[in-house]
Amino acid sequence: MLDILLLIAFSGGVVYLIMFLRARRQIHALRQAQKEHARFRALTELTADWFWETDAEHRIRWLSGGAPVATFFGQTATFGKRIWELPGVEVDPAALAAL
Repeated sequence: MLDILLLIAFSGGVVYLIMFLRARRQIHALRQAQKEHARFRALTELTADWFWETDAEHRIRWLSGGAPVATFFGQTATFGKRIWELPGVEVDPAALAAL
């Protein structure tokens, strides 16, 4: 009976150790991804070009350059708009039809 209890306790310890090591690996991977994401955002802030990120419906979620670029289009709210909805931006109708 004591052998069975020791085996159960040992097995539980092994399972706990495996789960702990997997969780540490996942946390490390998440931190690395966050660092890479922050590095990319910082790099795009330094460029003369600007980049944007859109959702599935092509609405702007993020612009490089922060507030200066977001206000580049005057008083128009940039976030939540599609690029072709911004004043002064012209998009070829054929390109829009391809969406």
